[in-house]
Amino acid sequence: GDVTDLCLDFSVSADELGGSGLHELVPGGKNLDVSNANRIQYIHLMADYRLNKSIKAQCEAFLRGFQDVVSVEWIRFFNPTELQILISGERSGDFDVEDLKKHTAYSGGYSASDSVCKKFWKVVGEMDPHQKSLLLKFVTSCPRAPLLGFANLQPPFVIHKVRSNRSVMENFLRLKEEDRLPSASTCMNLLKLPEYFKTSTLREKLLYAISSNTGFELS
Repeated sequence: GDVTDLCLDFSVSADELGGSGLHELVPGGKNLDVSNANRIQYIHLMADYRLNKSIKAQCEAFLRGFQDVVSVEWIRFFNPTELQILISGERSGDFDVEDLKKHTAYSGGYSASDSVCKKFWKVVGEMDPHQKSLLLKFVTSCPRAPLLGFANLQPPFVIHKVRSNRSVMENFLRLKEEDRLPSASTCMNLLKLPEYFKTSTLREKLLYAISSNTGFELS
């Protein structure tokens, strides 16, 4: 197609100090239309602006702060991949279930000895690395375990009992709880887990929730 149909020019709108401004990719860019002849130049200039110039101040501020904490001499010992692992952990998302279990807290009426919590750990223990990663992301917003283990997760991983306003008859028949999905409050690393009575139901609902790109206050 003809790129001129997009009505582009060599300028870009930019947010500056709470307002909007116009940044020219080249001098006089707002008066220079993008054509089939100069579109490659436009792509290169736009990519440079988006990836470098528009975030230069923020990146420099981050770098200064990072270097206040970690010496530049230490960073030079590692290549980018090694540094990524040190900061974010292994990419696979796999983790030691027993370590997470050991450092998990319970609230809302749950305890480690409750049958639903035992079912939960059974299901988690059977997950593959990808599913474990999804679970961590669902609850903590981060798909990787802390580098030094879950003892360093702050706040700690919490399994919270979801309470429902069921009638006596519904409570007796155990109808409503089986239909609810787990939810999470990622700012508190809190998993809100309904009281499922079957391991198969818990597995189905948990896997559905963590695989659906949902989380905060989903119920």
